[in-house]
Amino acid sequence: VTRGKHDGSVICRTTNQIVRHFKCGSTQGSFLRLSKVDVGVALTPELMRSRYVKPDAELIAPDNLLPHVARTAGGRDKPIEFLGEMNIRNRQQLEVVEDISLRMLGIARPCSAEQESEMKEFSHLKSIDLAGNLLSDWE
Repeated sequence: VTRGKHDGSVICRTTNQIVRHFKCGSTQGSFLRLSKVDVGVALTPELMRSRYVKPDAELIAPDNLLPHVARTAGGRDKPIEFLGEMNIRNRQQLEVVEDISLRMLGIARPCSAEQESEMKEFSHLKSIDLAGNLLSDWE
């Protein structure tokens, strides 16, 4: 399986000369349009809040039943029960948890200076799991 179609060089449209942007094997490089590149998102207060549901939000499982079914080996549909939704919500409020997970959200940079004061709301957190994000440098 090849990884690309290029060797890092292109022919300049104005000079008709070969221009090398990077060096790799003849079929190992790829050029991407900037509009297709995912540069990630900032670690903002809104992003942190979006992972947790407020206690007064609409229930996922009214009457303790999820809106999905499981198919049994006999081919029948069986409702899926979700007991204790409110107990779980109460224990997972951002104001009371000490550890949160923000895995695989495409986080690439810290929040802006303007949003930094809002981050004090999360000063009680002991750890934030940022595995699987786009962080390469944190300054």
